[in-house]
Amino acid sequence: DKTGDSFTYTLTDGDGDASTTTLVIGSTATPDITQETPAGTPGEITVDEANLLTGSHPNPAALTAGGTFLVDSHGEGFQSVTVGGVNIPVDGTFTTPIVVDTDHGTMTITGVAAKGSESYELTYSYSLSSTVINGAPDQLLPTVPIHVVDKSGDTADSHITIDVKDDVATAANDSYDMHNLSGPISVTAAAGVESNDVFGADGKVAGGGVVGVATGDTGASLDTGAGVGTKLTGAHGDLTLNADGSYTYTRTDTGPF
Repeated sequence: DKTGDSFTYTLTDGDGDASTTTLVIGSTATPDITQETPAGTPGEITVDEANLLTGSHPNPAALTAGGTFLVDSHGEGFQSVTVGGVNIPVDGTFTTPIVVDTDHGTMTITGVAAKGSESYELTYSYSLSSTVINGAPDQLLPTVPIHVVDKSGDTADSHITIDVKDDVATAANDSYDMHNLSGPISVTAAAGVESNDVFGADGKVAGGGVVGVATGDTGASLDTGAGVGTKLTGAHGDLTLNADGSYTYTRTDTGPF
C-alpha cells in the first residue's frame, strides 16, 4: 500500500485557534522502465529482410540486433518482470538465456545485471527469421511488450520495436538479338524477362512477377496489370509478355531494326 500509515494531529496557536490535518508515512515511488540502447534509437532495433537466406543479400549474421533496458523499483524490489509475456527472473536466479518467440523471429534475453537499489539492466537480442508482408517500404513488426510489477503491486509498461527493412524487387534490362531472324520468336519463362531479375525475400506475387507492360521505353512504373498477356504493337512487331516472364514476338515488317 503506497499510502502506508496515516495519522491525524491538531495544532493550536497562542490564543487557542485549532487546525487539524494528517501525517502520511509511506511511499510514492513507482517502477520505471528505461530504454538504454541501441544508441540513437533506444528501444528500437533494425534488421533487414534482404539478409534472409531468400533475400537479395543473404547474410545470416546481420539478421540479429540487440540492446539493453533498465527496470528500476527504487529500492522496493519486483514481484515480476516479463518480456513478451515470458517471466524473466531478476532475483539472482537468471542463469541461461531465455527465448521469447514472436511472429517473425525470436527475442533472447541474454543477461540480467543488478545495478543497485533493486534496479536491473536486461540485455537482449532479436533474430529475424521470416519476412513481413504489408507493402510498406519500412515495415514494423508487432512490438514486444515489457511489463513489471513491484512488491507493492505498482506496474510499469514499455516495449521494444523491431524495424524490419523491406527487401524490394529489382528488375534488370532485357534484350533479344533477332539478327538474321525474320520469323516469330517464343521465349519460355525459364529464359524470359524474369530470369535475370531479383525478387528478394518476399518472392513473386501469385501468378508471376510481371504486373504491367507498355509499348516503348516509358520509364514509368507499371503495376496495374495492364498489358500483361495481351498483344502490344511496336514499330517493327507485336509482343505478348506474360506474367511468368515468357513472351512471343512477331515481326510485322521486313526492314532492318
